[in-house]
Amino acid sequence: MPGTVEVGPRWAALIIQIGFVALMLDDTETADRVYQELSGLAPTYAGDGSGLVFPGGSVQRVIGDLSLATGRVEEAIRRYTDAIEMNARIGARPFLALSRLGLAKALLARADPGDLPTARALIANAAAEFRRLDLPGRLAAADALLARTDAAARAANPLSPRETEVASLIALAMSNRQIAERLVLSERTVETHVRSILAKLGYSTRTEVATWSLRRAPDARRP
Repeated sequence: MPGTVEVGPRWAALIIQIGFVALMLDDTETADRVYQELSGLAPTYAGDGSGLVFPGGSVQRVIGDLSLATGRVEEAIRRYTDAIEMNARIGARPFLALSRLGLAKALLARADPGDLPTARALIANAAAEFRRLDLPGRLAAADALLARTDAAARAANPLSPRETEVASLIALAMSNRQIAERLVLSERTVETHVRSILAKLGYSTRTEVATWSLRRAPDARRP
């Protein structure tokens, strides 16, 4: 059907609705066909096609949804980023929240641990907006995604904030005594933290801990 609809005033609105149904039914094949129809459009805004004033926000968000559903993760990130800017420009609050939630999903789909803080912030922002707009269904979905994101973050870094700090100082080749002085702790407390770090990470040497911490350092500097 997506390739047979006659182009006219209501073409885009109908194609978009077909895309929504395909996404709800997890029909990847149809979603891909709708993506092919819409992906070449210039960034614009959507209406319902009836002639009534019923805006649908940036079409970039819709194409982002289709991109993500069909495995085009990097493109989805670009589309959602555009949608956030476009929807913010016109004050389309529900669609801005949906765009942020979509970008969070795309970042999580990229499976880079460094994206977790950004994804979490986007989800929390979207959830707060859904709460203000009294959209319980969308809020429940955002809260569920937030819980999964927090679980993923804990799995990516099983250390407590203090243990993470100790690990970062181990990566600077600091001794337990030096770490204790830096953090204003007793040396015995630092020793306890080091043992806990080794156990949680499954390591046996400080060198392994240092390597783990240094590997995470670039991710920690991301906005």
